[in-house]
Amino acid sequence: MNYEKYGEVIIPPEADLKLPTNNNSRYFYNNKIKQLVLDIEFANAEEPEFKLQLADPLIIDVEHDIFLDVAITNNFPDIGDEDEGEANMAFLLKIDQFNIQTKSATTPSVNTPSTIPNNINGTILIPNEGGHIHKGRKHNYVGTITPAKLMHITGKVIDLDGGNPISEVPAARLIAEFKLVPRE
Repeated sequence: MNYEKYGEVIIPPEADLKLPTNNNSRYFYNNKIKQLVLDIEFANAEEPEFKLQLADPLIIDVEHDIFLDVAITNNFPDIGDEDEGEANMAFLLKIDQFNIQTKSATTPSVNTPSTIPNNINGTILIPNEGGHIHKGRKHNYVGTITPAKLMHITGKVIDLDGGNPISEVPAARLIAEFKLVPRE
């Protein structure tokens, strides 16, 4: 059946056009899960910071929850490397554009409240499984991201003591896959 008459569009009676009163009828936001893969190569082992340029802008139109799906490291130090063993049990990933609300606690008998290290606060903990290739499938909640148009991602990777875990390792690399799920 043709619903067009003399240049006007006639809406068929079976069409369900119920929209909330606060929505613009011409705006349809993309409520699909977004995937963000960060491929971080540390060419300069002295710098744990990174700045990645996105090929296309990442447009976040509503607040999204962020989940870490996969983390792969290559040429990161082993757990048993020298006297850094405990510091290399895990790596901490800080991404400036993510609202990460990680909080940490420590044994009070070891540290007084004024000297409690807070390296874990605001970071993503990635366990070091040893070897030169680490892969973990996690799908763990990381934090949130508010509406924005991102052209680049910045952050850093540190060890548990707050030091640079890749300072002695040539050509270290970290690949992290995140799922961004829109909030209802």
